[in-house]
Amino acid sequence: ISSVALGLASIVFWMVVSIPQMVKNCRNIAGVEGISILLILQWTLGDATNLVGAILTNQLPLQIYLAIYFVFADLVLFSQYIYYQIWKRKQAKEQREYRPGTLPKIVLCFTGAFLGTNFLGPAVYQAVSPFQNQGSNMHIMQHPAGRSLLATNLQHNAVIFHGFKDEIGYAIGIVSSIFYIGSRTAQLYKNYKRQSTDGLSILMFWLAIFGNLTYGLAILVRELDSVYVIRHVPWLVGSLGVILLDASLVLQFKYYGGEDFDTLSNEPLLQDQEIVVEVEPSSRQYGTIN
Repeated sequence: ISSVALGLASIVFWMVVSIPQMVKNCRNIAGVEGISILLILQWTLGDATNLVGAILTNQLPLQIYLAIYFVFADLVLFSQYIYYQIWKRKQAKEQREYRPGTLPKIVLCFTGAFLGTNFLGPAVYQAVSPFQNQGSNMHIMQHPAGRSLLATNLQHNAVIFHGFKDEIGYAIGIVSSIFYIGSRTAQLYKNYKRQSTDGLSILMFWLAIFGNLTYGLAILVRELDSVYVIRHVPWLVGSLGVILLDASLVLQFKYYGGEDFDTLSNEPLLQDQEIVVEVEPSSRQYGTIN
């Protein structure tokens, strides 16, 4: 029961993990300045790998629906990056001044909410309903790090892999974990290079920490058999290991501090700078008359 509860908590954290960053991007013009494109791309590739694995291994509909939702959420962040970094920057260069319009901001801000309420809600209900009377036979599946889902009970014995399907799942877990770790490493490097965390939402990384923590604990509290742990090494490394990277990102927020980009939401992207030159008065020496 505790494993299922931790898994459900992890799902909740991961369902909303991107929303703080989406909202922050919508509220200010420089919202994506601090985001590493490699963070978005590798995060998306990790979730896409999840989706492919769920389909190839014939997982429950709930797992597939959630994997699709995660990919859509990543694409929303990616579309925001494209919107601000390419199209609006080009427009700003031509006009020399840019003030964000209301309609694009509204569309971007509510895209995530629309996906969650209109797509995920009915999908989760349809996927869970066949298993409402099978609570004792469900547990947290061996799934790529950061996206803990539900699956039917699996048998564990001395054999690590029980067939080609298990081998595929293990390989997918390794690849997905590499993507998730790489995404955080890229963001850590960009923050270090910029000496700033401006434009990033610290809440997104806190949610990721709690999501990975509950997921890793859901695996460990279920069973500590050596074979079981070996089968879950990619997901343990990709969840509990990523916590260290996310914690490092949170520490960067504390170390670098940063300007509140929300105050820049109504400022032009390009503006004239006033240069003030201060001239020190020349020193003079005066003689005295004896």
